[in-house]
Amino acid sequence: MKEMIERVAKAIYLHETGFSEDDWAMYNPATFYATAAVAIMAMRDPTNDMCLAAFQSDKRLKSGPAKHWRAMIDAALASDVALERWLDVDKLRNHG
Repeated sequence: MKEMIERVAKAIYLHETGFSEDDWAMYNPATFYATAAVAIMAMRDPTNDMCLAAFQSDKRLKSGPAKHWRAMIDAALASDVALERWLDVDKLRNHG
């Protein structure tokens, strides 16, 4: 399993079930893998806000892709006020 798909699947599992990560092995994760793959596919093309955040994170683009990726994902999560009401976005950001 690809690392990012598993990471997203576990995050969805933890959020949806309320179980602990220790219970992951006992649960049938197939549904969560499919949901994770679809969620990642939806993020494949960045929004304008995400691109701007990546550029602003390091205007000389010297810090490498991980910093830009985090800035882009933060921009995607921060761009929806409704999301802030439903999820603890700071907890999600600090999970991985």
